[in-house]
Amino acid sequence: MTRSIKGLIASAAIAGFMIASPAFAADGDVAKGEKAYKTKCKSCHSIKANVKRVGPSLFAIFGRKCGTAAKTRFSKGYKAACEAKPFTWDEALVNEYIEAPAKFMTKMAGKKVSSPMRAVKIKKEKRRANIIAFLKTLK
Repeated sequence: MTRSIKGLIASAAIAGFMIASPAFAADGDVAKGEKAYKTKCKSCHSIKANVKRVGPSLFAIFGRKCGTAAKTRFSKGYKAACEAKPFTWDEALVNEYIEAPAKFMTKMAGKKVSSPMRAVKIKKEKRRANIIAFLKTLK
């Protein structure tokens, strides 16, 4: 009986972890995400369709294939990542990217590459969830 209780507790802990994990952003606050966008992202990224700043527009980013944003010249590292492992932006990938852009691009490229966003890392999970919730409204 003790083993089954321990197994039940372990299962509950794993389920709780999975529910709280960031593969998601359903619990993000859109208003806080917009504020975070304005302080962390706005100087380089527009939220209007086909409006490029230093980086590509973040309008309708979810479902967009890497390297396909209009009017954008991508860095060598970004191009290498898109060529080595083509991907489509989803919540989990945006979350991973904004947490550590160079690490993400290196993983996707399969070799060490840099990211123009190397100075911007959003370490707080809740802030990333808020930004993702805001970006999801841009359609």
